[in-house]
Formats: sequence, C-alpha cells, structure tokens
Amino acid sequence: MTQTIRDPREEIDNLLRPEFLANPCPVFHHLQASDPVHWNPQINAWMVSNYEYVREILQDRRLSAASPFGYLFKRPLSDEEKAAVEVIRPYVEQSLLNMDPPGQTRQRAILGRAFTTRRLEQMRMRVQGFVNEIVDEVRPTGKIEMMNGFAIPLLFKVIFALLGLPAEAHARARRLFNEASVLIIRVNSTPYPATEHLLRFAANLLETEELLRPYVEQRRREPQEDVISLMVEAEKRGELNEKEIFVLCSQLVFAAHETTASAICTGMLALLQNPDQMEQVKSRPDILPLAVEELLRYSAPGQMRPRIATEDFEFHGAHIRKGQRIFAMLAAANFDQQHFDCPHMLDVERTKKEQIMTFGHGIHYCLGGPLARIELQIIFPTLLNRLPNLRLATPEIRWRPNFLLRGLVELPLEFDRPGAGEEPASR
Repeated sequence: MTQTIRDPREEIDNLLRPEFLANPCPVFHHLQASDPVHWNPQINAWMVSNYEYVREILQDRRLSAASPFGYLFKRPLSDEEKAAVEVIRPYVEQSLLNMDPPGQTRQRAILGRAFTTRRLEQMRMRVQGFVNEIVDEVRPTGKIEMMNGFAIPLLFKVIFALLGLPAEAHARARRLFNEASVLIIRVNSTPYPATEHLLRFAANLLETEELLRPYVEQRRREPQEDVISLMVEAEKRGELNEKEIFVLCSQLVFAAHETTASAICTGMLALLQNPDQMEQVKSRPDILPLAVEELLRYSAPGQMRPRIATEDFEFHGAHIRKGQRIFAMLAAANFDQQHFDCPHMLDVERTKKEQIMTFGHGIHYCLGGPLARIELQIIFPTLLNRLPNLRLATPEIRWRPNFLLRGLVELPLEFDRPGAGEEPASR
C-alpha cells in the first residue's frame, strides 16, 4: 500500500479519485511529510494528518462535533421539504458523533450500559452462532459475496439481537435501515438534495418509528435483558424521551453495520493480498487480538472525523477561522511513521504500542469498538478455517465513492466446496 505523489495539486485535494479510494497511503505520507495541516479547497476544509495533531483535534474544546442538518443546502426548500427536514433533523443532529456535551455526555452514559464487558461476552457465543449459520448456508455453493451476502446480514442479526428485535421484525427492519443508510448520504452530503430523497428519507424514518414503537411499549410493561429495555429504563428516570429512543436505536444500527461491514471486507481483502499474514490468522488463535487490532489499523473504514471551529485560533502554523471545518484524518494517523514502524506493511503480530485511531479518541471514542473487535476475532478465523482455499473470485476491486467511509462495493470470493459427508458446525 505505497506509491508516490506525482502532482500534489491534483492528487492531494481530489478525495474521490479512484487511485485515492483504492490506496490513500501516498496522500497520507505526502501530507505528513510536507503539509500536516492542509487546506483543501475542493472540500473547503482543513485536513489534519499526523498522529499527534489528530489526537489534539479530537480533544480540542474550541472545535465542535455538531453538524446542523441542512447547513450545506444552497437552494430554497418548499414547505413539504421543510417538514421533511424537521423529521430528519434529530436523526442527524442527535447522533453521538455529531453532538457536544452535555447532550453527548448524557446519551453516551446511557448507551455505555449496552456495551458492558458482561453484555459483550454474552454476545460472543451468539455472534459465533450467527457466523456459523451463514457459513453453513454458503459452504455447498463454493462462493460467498462478503459485503451483501455475509457482512451486512450478519451484522443485522447481531444488532437486532442486542436491541431485542424479534425475528418477525427483521425483514422489515433490514429493508428500512438499508434504505436509510443510502438516503442519509444522499441528503446530507450535497448542497442540492433531491426533493424525492428528502421526502422518502423522512417517510422512512417515520415508518421505522412505527416499527419500533410496539416493542418500546412492550418493554415499558415487560422489561427484558436487551438494549430497548435499557433505554426504556432511562426514559422512566427522565433521561430520555421516546423520540430519543427511536433515534438511538437507529444510530446503533447504522454504526453497527455500516462501519463494521466495511472493516470485515477491507480486512479480508488485506489478508487475501498478504497470504503469509492470512495463514497466521488462520492457524494461530493466540495472536487474534493483535491481528484484529492490526487489521483495524491497516484497513480503517472511518477515514476522517469532521469538526467545526467555534472561534478563530492558531493550530501548528495554520490560522483556523470560526466556522471552518477541520477533518481529523483517523486513517492517516494510523500510518504515521513516527508512531508505527513500517506502517505500510500488514503485520498481524505487531505489538500494540500506540492506540490506533480507527475508533477515534477522547469523548467521541466509538462505543461499539469492543463489539467490533469481538466480531472480527470470530469472523476471520471461522471463515478461513471453514471455507478452504478462500480466494478472490475476480481481480476487479471496486471502491465506493466515499472519502469519509472507505469501503468496497462488493467482495466476491470463491473457495473449495466441502467433500460429501462433512458436517456443518455446531451452533
């Protein structure tokens, strides 16, 4: 994962270039070496790339994580569109990643109870069972599509189990959340959102509330050992209202399946491209925690975290003005040669000396990080051991045109089908 920059003016600022999406490391290296606090006129924002500066940005109280929904819009909205924006607004502005204290602190404390060590260890066996179910289904076929055929279905199973959604709600919930994950990008990343996208996204969110409401009401009467019950308990204490329960449920689903699905696929691709490292993961369970940490460093799905300056200030020679956006380049920090030896090499036995920036840092550190680690520690060895001779089905690798969340469009793989009489895994 290393090349050189030929024309910095063209290659640094265009973050949707196919070459950057496929391999951002040359841009990371160039910025860290020559311009670690870089103004990018194409996205009208600062890009901060080295490890120490990224840590500083993520802790700087002069910067806000709040991103008002619609601040990018540059066209007038109809009354119908304005009504849709008011439905969408809390789902964007009340995301933990897009909030500042004290609201962020309050919601984080509530959601933190969903990711206790005890609860996560209880999920470990269920995750293994879900993985085995999907592998049992695909083993006779000799092929698996990792993104839409494995990662996303698996992660929906996991998060729905954590929330407490029963099986009969899964198909409708998957449809709604899949659609919402597409629509939120379409309406929140352009100055000129399409009317149909705004209206459909609002309708989608209202339908999702309709889906969740009976389960919230049921937990008010009969609490269970699930996350919806945990939120209802917070509601009874006056810490949440019903709308916030719906928002947090949706937030958990988005966070759990979008980023982790990308980590599964980019991590598997990295292993396939480094067969010696893949063999280590397959045959040495003792190194799995280190291996997963290295794969999360090497293939971080969340590339950048945005912040907005709340005042003018100087930052390592750059004059930041109030209202300007700053992107903390998490993935670039993971490749800082001052903190990681030979960062462009995948080394699944790399000793953990520094905190990777994949899950962020400070008060916005990703709550779901421990669950993602458990999932990856189960997924990679299970697939490599139960799907013999796992390999790419095509040399063509297609990356999604998204510089904030790096991920594959799909990852079709092949493997040797099992011989007659081989038993499926026990669940």
